[in-house]
Amino acid sequence: MSEPSQKAKAFAVRIKQLREEKNLSRMAVSKATNIHINSITGYEQGRIPTLENLKRVKDFYNVSYEYLFAETDIRSNDMDIQAMQNKTKLSEKSLEILNKLDKDDEFIFILDTLIQSKAIYDIKKEDNH
Repeated sequence: MSEPSQKAKAFAVRIKQLREEKNLSRMAVSKATNIHINSITGYEQGRIPTLENLKRVKDFYNVSYEYLFAETDIRSNDMDIQAMQNKTKLSEKSLEILNKLDKDDEFIFILDTLIQSKAIYDIKKEDNH
């Protein structure tokens, strides 16, 4: 049997990590994704799934293909969230919280003021040097 590629190794680490974060057994993942348990075990050992099974895994964990293959640490499958994370460097959890709070005008005002204050502070600090 040949040695798994770097992509296969990255995939193996990520899907095992995702499964363990959810405290799921391989059998539970197998049942939830309709992927045979031997395949789940194989994936965690470096075997690459079929495209159909890859999509099932991606959808089950609600992550991007890029995350599964360790091309990014951004888990989200949502392109808007990915773009926001890349732009702001905020965590996915922070963006989820912001999304829930976006209807809270007082919170948004405070956050906006804080960001503007920090920007003004940085500009003044830069001007003093």
